[in-house]
Amino acid sequence: MIFPSIHLKNSISTLILLSIGFLLLSFDPFPPLTMFAIFIAGMIGVKVLGLHYRDIFLNVEKKQIKWGFLAYFASFILAAASAFLLTALKVPTSGNPITDEFTGDFLTIILRLLTTLPQLLGEELLTILPFLMLLRLLTSYSISEKKAGILALIVTSIGFGLLHLPTYNWNLLQCLLIISLARIPFTLVYMKTKNIYISWLSHVLYDWTVFIVAILTALVMH
Repeated sequence: MIFPSIHLKNSISTLILLSIGFLLLSFDPFPPLTMFAIFIAGMIGVKVLGLHYRDIFLNVEKKQIKWGFLAYFASFILAAASAFLLTALKVPTSGNPITDEFTGDFLTIILRLLTTLPQLLGEELLTILPFLMLLRLLTSYSISEKKAGILALIVTSIGFGLLHLPTYNWNLLQCLLIISLARIPFTLVYMKTKNIYISWLSHVLYDWTVFIVAILTALVMH
């Protein structure tokens, strides 16, 4: 698979940076500037890990865009199937409170959607950088890159779901069965393309679909 090489000794510093960015976004002390918190922390983390931006931000090719859309569809199918299962089991789920912010006229809604772009890119960095760190750690113990990639994929996907616990009222099943599973295709498409732009594309398509459905549902209800 051959992923970018990182300075493993700087992993703790990078995790601290990402944690600060996540906490700033969560508590939102300086809106709307904190929307950029994870993105800024992640971009600094890239350099701390000894990477060049071009190591993960590659030029986008047409065939990569195809993979990005496939990951989006796969993520949506996984999330929908998981949501159906939770509903069948009568497990309550919570909506994303950010959907409540999509109010006002058309221009206001579009601007609010656009402000999610740096946040979602930050979320990609929040997942892909730890993925690369864990991959490097595991391969340093003579674990094959393929096996290490699978383990890193599972661990970081679970971690991504758990980070959403405050967003979804600490609903563990929802975060693990919907959010974590929906995360897997995003990381898989990064593993396929080595291009964070493509996993970001999939993530944006997924989240915007959820937001737009919520907006349309609210309009119909009113």
